[in-house]
Amino acid sequence: MRRLGGLAGPMRWTAAGFAVGGLALAGVPPFAGFFSKDLILEGAFEWAQRGGAMLVWIAGLATAFVTAVYVTRAMILTFAGPAADPGHPHEAPAVMGLPMAVLAALSFGGGLLGARVAGEPLLRYLEPFFVDSAIGVLKDRPMPAAGVITALPVAVSLAGILAGFALYRDRREVTLGALGRFLSHQWYIETLYDAVIVTPAKRLAHLLADVVETRGIDGAVNGVGALVGRAGLAVRGLQTGFVRNYAAAILAGTILMLGYWLFR
Repeated sequence: MRRLGGLAGPMRWTAAGFAVGGLALAGVPPFAGFFSKDLILEGAFEWAQRGGAMLVWIAGLATAFVTAVYVTRAMILTFAGPAADPGHPHEAPAVMGLPMAVLAALSFGGGLLGARVAGEPLLRYLEPFFVDSAIGVLKDRPMPAAGVITALPVAVSLAGILAGFALYRDRREVTLGALGRFLSHQWYIETLYDAVIVTPAKRLAHLLADVVETRGIDGAVNGVGALVGRAGLAVRGLQTGFVRNYAAAILAGTILMLGYWLFR
């Protein structure tokens, strides 16, 4: 993404679709993501009011803020500023543009359509399957609290967009010191995964390949072949190809058999 930039000009329709999708992902009303995020955060807050952990709701707000920041960052680094690629970027063909237009339209108005058409009927359909009816919760909830709980996530999302714009409007790198290194290394999960799983698995594979496979399995197979070969060399003297030797062997065998029958 850092190698991109300035694509809003040659790819304005893609930039517009990306902006609509980004606003939906950030949960800004009236875009579709607002409705799903709002219901989740309201449910988390109501659960906390009934004895659950308020930390879940706070974590949801923090996630909404971070999401808005990185969506804004992606928009700026990709489409704003001077063109970083000396090539010739162009708009996607219709086979890609039409699906993007449909997705952008649904991202903009799908939430309103879904809330109006499927919202209340869906809640009524699901009511028998839950002990605490979602409709009952909505009816019993105080309206002032509902307004605050709905407005606060929107304010958090807008604050995230403003923060992302303030941090990345000049396309500069934002360094966070040790925290930045920690996050850039994906919490060192890959390093831990490599140390705990990948490296031991490779060592086990080398052990199986070099010791078990080469010296064990191959050694057994090659040993049987070598044993047969040496046995063949040991008895090859019996097959001389001369008739007199075969006749002498037959005579010796006959004498031994006669001696056995005579002296047993």
